[in-house]
This record gives sequence, structure tokens and C-alpha cells, in this order.
Amino acid sequence: MRITICLAAIVGVTSTLVASPAHADHRNEPDRRKRVAIVTLKGPSKVRDEHRVRLRVRWRTRSGEALSGRVVLQRRRGPAKRWHRLRSIRVRNGSASFRLRPRKSWGYRIVAPGGPTWRRDVSPPHRVKNKPRIRPVRLPRKAPRPRIKLRPQKRPKLDRFHPRIMRLPTKVWRSMVGRSWHRGCPVGRKRLRLIRMNYWGYDGYRHRGEIVVNQSIARKTVRAFRAIYRGKYPIRRMYRVDRFGWSKKLHGANDFKSMRAGNTSAFNCRSIVGRPGDLSPHALGRSVDINTWENPYHSARGYAPNRWWNFRSRPHRITYRSGGHPVVRAMRNAGFGWLGSADWQHFQIDTSGRAHRHDGGIFWD
Repeated sequence: MRITICLAAIVGVTSTLVASPAHADHRNEPDRRKRVAIVTLKGPSKVRDEHRVRLRVRWRTRSGEALSGRVVLQRRRGPAKRWHRLRSIRVRNGSASFRLRPRKSWGYRIVAPGGPTWRRDVSPPHRVKNKPRIRPVRLPRKAPRPRIKLRPQKRPKLDRFHPRIMRLPTKVWRSMVGRSWHRGCPVGRKRLRLIRMNYWGYDGYRHRGEIVVNQSIARKTVRAFRAIYRGKYPIRRMYRVDRFGWSKKLHGANDFKSMRAGNTSAFNCRSIVGRPGDLSPHALGRSVDINTWENPYHSARGYAPNRWWNFRSRPHRITYRSGGHPVVRAMRNAGFGWLGSADWQHFQIDTSGRAHRHDGGIFWD
């Protein structure tokens, strides 16, 4: 009788332990007893480049209870790209807002962690399209494009012209030697200056370019390009011409490639196109070529870099066909002469459109 009672007691205790919620193991199913949480991210879908946009986070349970805590903002460039952590956002009483300055078109989402009584959730992606600051250049459908493609230059953080005139850094000088500068050039390193400045690109965005000129015209060059910048007249690219390597024909940096890329440049210790041995005014660093693809040079051998654009004057913002064009006026007001139909792209410090050679003679580009 005593043995039966003891066995019954043991079985009762065991049954109690198995059935008690206090001793149940829920570690493998933690969310079944938690409430559903919903996090959303909303705000404008478009923003002008360099402007800020305000986005709003809403974090609540399905029943409407506001949640608080830290959530993570993630970003990705395109649908095929991975999400990357951007920063943490503090949510109080179910809501939060923050400001962003997107420099590209990005997708954003919020990852909200789970809590003691609610589940983890991820918001649907919210895409913010970055729009250019000025109207992009629209080229005619049949217009030939530059034969050499260059990467767009960096987009600066500062939203202004921001020019800097400086002596040639060692790295820049080394890239010039054997390309845009060589022994026998009429000017040396001490008389040249590097100008870095912002400009409006064909894509409507602000970019950071650089140009090398003679120290005597550095301030005038800045004055001219400041007026072009304020007038929002686009420039395709502004790389130093030594980027294009050496040209045996020109005995200097390859200006043919620079023109075929539509590049804007200045100093280049080379010969005149079609006249080997005669130095170009670019060898003095007192000349500037702007938007070379759409503003061809008419040499004795024909048009360079193309013939098609020589007879077109649209889009007006990037083609210079008269002395009344704002870009031509800006250059002239700073003291630059313009060669006109002989060389639409070419400006130099001499109102007659010519320059004096270092030996006293006169030459043309």
C-alpha cells in the first residue's frame, strides 16, 4: 500500500513538471508568443543634388502600440546591390525623423530589432532619386559623340565655384614631364600654376576640374571661369592634357585625343597642328580650349576633332558661334581673345587673336 502511494506521488510530480509553463523550453520558438511589429519609412522620392531631404520612421505593433528604441538605417545603390548599414536612428514613442543629403539615387530601408514582447521587422525600400542642379545638356540625336570617353570628375562637397590657384605639386609636375612639358619649353615649372575649380557638367551636376596656365593669367582665368560658372554654362570635362600621353606629331601632349574626348585644357608645350616645329600659344600657358568636341578647330588639314559640329550652333549653351555668346563675352571680359570660326574652341590672352613667340615671332594655334 505504501509503495503504491509513493509511485502515484512520483507520477503526479512528474506530470506537474512537464505541464507547467514555468518549466517549458521556448527558446526555439521565441516569436510565437510575441506581437507583430511594423516599421515604415516615408518621405519625398526626389531631391535636388546637394539639397537635404527629411525622412520619417514609424514603428508600432499591429494593435497600434508605439515602440521605442534604436533602429538601423540601411542604403543600397540598385536592386542588385547589397544593403549597407548607414547609421542608427533613435525612435521615441513610435516615430522619428532625420535628414539626409543624397548625392546619388539610393534606396533606403529601416531594420527594427525584436524586443521582449515584439518581433523584428524590416521596412519596404524607399527610393530617393537624386536630380541634377541645373538642366542637363541634350545633344541632337544624330550628333556624333566623343570618340574617347572619360569618367566624370569628382563631384565636390562645397556648393560654390571654390577656385584654388597653386604652384604645381610634385605629383602633378611628374605627370606633366615628358608629356605636356619637356626640355626646350619656353616656360618652366616656376612660371606655371595649377587651378582647381568647380564647374557645371553636361549631366547637370557640379564637378571639380583642374587646368594648368601661365602664372601671369591665373587670376584672369579664374575670373573668366567664374563668370561661366555663375551663368551655368556647362563644360564636358576639365582634365590636364598630360592625361592623354605623348604625341610625336605635336611633340607634346596628345591634343588630338584631348579634343576627341571633348576636354577643356590650357598649357601644352606642343607644336601648332599641321606645322611641326612652330610652337603653339598653348606652349606659353596663355591659351585655353573649351568644349573642344562641339567647337572644332579648322586647320589646314581640315576640321579637328570632327566636321559635323562646325556647322551647328545648338545646343546654344555649349557651342560658341558668335562674339555675343555669354562664354565668349566672359572670356573677353577677362582679357582673352577669341579666334572665332578659325578655331571655335580657342581663347588666349591677346585681343587680336594671336600671341608672341618667345623668340619674338608670331604664331597661331
